[in-house]
Amino acid sequence: MKKLVVYFHGFGSFPESSKTDRLRESLSGEYEVHAFPIDIDPEIALAELSEHIDSLLLEDMHRPDKVLFVGTSLGGWWASKLGELYDIPAIVINPSITPHTSLYKHKVSEEISLKYTPIVTSVKNEYFFGSHDKIIDSTEFRKTLDIIGAKYTVVDASHRFNGSEFELVIGKIHELLD
Repeated sequence: MKKLVVYFHGFGSFPESSKTDRLRESLSGEYEVHAFPIDIDPEIALAELSEHIDSLLLEDMHRPDKVLFVGTSLGGWWASKLGELYDIPAIVINPSITPHTSLYKHKVSEEISLKYTPIVTSVKNEYFFGSHDKIIDSTEFRKTLDIIGAKYTVVDASHRFNGSEFELVIGKIHELLD
């Protein structure tokens, strides 16, 4: 059985990042890790990402696959959105909760930033938050997760979530796909 992990990078990052490298190194063997470029325009990004994901899922339609989406920041928003569209669980790390607001603050045009809707929440997803995230305040969002009964973990980390705390994500991937 093939196990697929699709990683969605954050704003200003790239598919070939240190997190992608860590995922590939830690999950080598029976896992395939994929990451794709994400256009800042969500209409373009949705079409392109869907095409990539469709190709992965249709590669061998007779082989059962286990698939998991993982994303950080704006990539967490994408992991949630596409997880809902494909009925695939996601690990969502320090997600952009209202990208239209945060992207506009980062000088993305109003025309583009207004195309983003608030994050999709799901009890199928696992959420991770850094307690020292100075980019996105997730306090109110975590209250929403409490209401719907979604699982989340708050750890001693910053928005980048790229230190030893990332091992928790790798452990959760094993737990969900093994």
